[in-house]
Amino acid sequence: MRQWSIIVTSLAATFSTAGMRRQAIFFLLYLFAFAWGSDDQHVADGFRPPAVPLIVFDPYMNIWSTSNNLYDSWPSLWDGATKGLSGLIRVDGKTYRFMGLGDVANTVSQESVKVLPTTTVYKFKAGGVALTVRFITPSIPQDIQLLSQPVSYIVYDVHSADGKTHKVDLYYDQSGEVCSNWSDRKITWSRGTVGNVTFLKMGVDQQKEFDPIGDRVGINWGYAYVAVGDSNAKTSINSDSTSRKTFANTGSVPTTDDTRKPRAVQDEWPVMSVSWSFTLSPQESVSKHVIFAYDDVHSINWFGTPFPPLWKQYYPSTTGLLETAQNQYTSILNTTQRLDAAVLNQVFKAAGLHYSTIASLAWRQTFGAHKLVYNTKLKVPWYFLKEISSNGDFSTVDVLFPTIPLLLWANPNLAEMILLPHLSYAAGEAPIKYDLPWAPHQLGVWPVADATPDSQEQMPVEETGNLLLIAEYLAQSGVQYTKRMYPRYKSIFDKWAKYLTPHKLTGVVDENVDRMGNDLPNMPTTATSANDCRQKCQNKDGCQSWAFDSCSKNRCWLKSTEGQATPADCRSSGLKKPVSSYLGGILPDPDNQLCTDDFLGPMPHNVNLAAKGILAVDGYAGFLKNLGRANESQYFTSTAKDYSDWWMKNGKDGDHYRIQFDTPNSFSLQYNLIFQKFLHLSTFPESVLENEVNYYLNHQWNKYGAPLNSRAAKDGNVFTKLDWLSWSACLTNDAKKSDKFWRAIFQLANDTPDRVPLTDWYNTKNGKQVGFQARPVVGGFYAYMLLQNQGRLVFDL
Repeated sequence: MRQWSIIVTSLAATFSTAGMRRQAIFFLLYLFAFAWGSDDQHVADGFRPPAVPLIVFDPYMNIWSTSNNLYDSWPSLWDGATKGLSGLIRVDGKTYRFMGLGDVANTVSQESVKVLPTTTVYKFKAGGVALTVRFITPSIPQDIQLLSQPVSYIVYDVHSADGKTHKVDLYYDQSGEVCSNWSDRKITWSRGTVGNVTFLKMGVDQQKEFDPIGDRVGINWGYAYVAVGDSNAKTSINSDSTSRKTFANTGSVPTTDDTRKPRAVQDEWPVMSVSWSFTLSPQESVSKHVIFAYDDVHSINWFGTPFPPLWKQYYPSTTGLLETAQNQYTSILNTTQRLDAAVLNQVFKAAGLHYSTIASLAWRQTFGAHKLVYNTKLKVPWYFLKEISSNGDFSTVDVLFPTIPLLLWANPNLAEMILLPHLSYAAGEAPIKYDLPWAPHQLGVWPVADATPDSQEQMPVEETGNLLLIAEYLAQSGVQYTKRMYPRYKSIFDKWAKYLTPHKLTGVVDENVDRMGNDLPNMPTTATSANDCRQKCQNKDGCQSWAFDSCSKNRCWLKSTEGQATPADCRSSGLKKPVSSYLGGILPDPDNQLCTDDFLGPMPHNVNLAAKGILAVDGYAGFLKNLGRANESQYFTSTAKDYSDWWMKNGKDGDHYRIQFDTPNSFSLQYNLIFQKFLHLSTFPESVLENEVNYYLNHQWNKYGAPLNSRAAKDGNVFTKLDWLSWSACLTNDAKKSDKFWRAIFQLANDTPDRVPLTDWYNTKNGKQVGFQARPVVGGFYAYMLLQNQGRLVFDL
């Protein structure tokens, strides 16, 4: 920015007359504006995001504007709770408000807003001055040190819009609402310096870490910081009214701090404020910035052990973080600008303007639901997400799964870091032992990991398929992932793969009773069904597990240990443990169990769910082959072939596939089929995938896309899921067909009357939100990028 100011001033001086100089200045400022705006050329002009990301770097610091203009409402947490950020500009003695509400009636004129991957750009005019405000979060996935930093920059760029000199004062403040979930909690504050940085600090007076837990709650521990590295900046901590009135009258914040502390957030609303004053000449462009930071001290609780944020491994203190954030300001902004340009150029080239605009909006929403922490036990970084807005669960697997395309495209290391905690938990490395034969659903409720096996929302085929498919993708991405994951968690991968393959549809083998571990008296017995055998175990003293063989006289074995009864061909098996209403059906025809679309309830004979499991089985065959386990690989290959043949025969419904094997005249977005492309498999004919897209477009298409399935399309609901609609767009090899999906999603985001961070559950006819918002699953929009060229973001730090 300063370089442009020098260029403008130097070139203007070469013109001989004042009139020529004035024309030159306007021309050069136009060129300057064009140069700055070059990063946003792949974001549609006039696009109205449903909500605009401001400070978005983790599940708690997740602050948005939900209005057309930044000054029409207070910024808020993703759930709508006010997080008071205020912005004022004073031009030649007249004060204008550009952010938040408050007592200042005059507002600037907002010219535009654009959302880039790491940066939101607002442009305003007021009193002959042009003001650009940028909210920048360094969400740089290739640099985990930078990605882990709880820092955003608010940058103010000011230049004369009328060719005249102006006296300009700028103002920023933030309230205690940022650091407290409740406005009646007492907060305290302080100030300090480190190097050339002045910082203000605010937090709850009596703190309890990890309280509250849950979904629609803000943080109530740790400390908010406002920092500046400009010696000409003025800082203050006072009531909101005192701070803003003083600025409106004098152009500066109060000279002394309020000392009445601790006191409630709502008790005259204490704010941390900053102001700058300068004279703006016609040829100048002045830039100022403030650093927003938050130290949560410990980010998550891992089964009783608090884990700190990862950034604390790089900085000895929060003051060290602030000093580095200031000293590296120019370098970091350069990196964010290059990242924005790289992402937008690549997504635009892949799918055009509608796609790149939504991809840009999805970037911070996805990364902002995650947190990088340091595992102090294993001495490694781990990555977690919060299931925002749908129940607040901790690293929910079927939320991680739709999110994963962005992580895989941007930096597969992050996908590995988010997979490892689940593998560790499933392997019994946590204090609470996980002993179910299928993969876990979640690790707890954010930010506390404490889930027991019985407290899981059981989704056996769903979560097992999800974690296997991600591991299989990583294994194909590079041998380093296999080397790091496989030796430690071999038994887990094998257990899950075997869980998915209890039935081989050819070559039935009758295992002997002894291998089944039958050790209760008067056994085996007979049962009418797997559920009947399970019930016999429930009613039998000492029984801990069961197995049912439908191919050999309906024999039912019971076992006195908690080890799973060994499944074999035509066998179903399970544990006595009270794990909801799960009935034990697996592949190729899942029984009555939940899938990720759990808002529809459990669904037997789920065709799309079966496809996921079948692809995970086929993918595991390739996984084993690369490990030199050829014989076992062949078993999984032939089993997947048997399953897929059965799937196509029993799931077909004319020109498409059903929602359930036993439900004719039905349909579903068969989004799970996309992993066939991701893993370069040939499990199903390509025509199956292509015909699905043709059916959606020709028979189910509404203004904002196709409904999720025939259950969602009845009774006037016609709702869909944005993530699964995005995945379904990738089933076709015809870019023109895919573009119809991108246009529908773009239109939804632009038109929806619900001003919340991008919803992923909405009505396809009227664009109204049905539920969910701000969730990381919008990272699934990047599924299309995994199919482009090398399937990886090209960006050099």
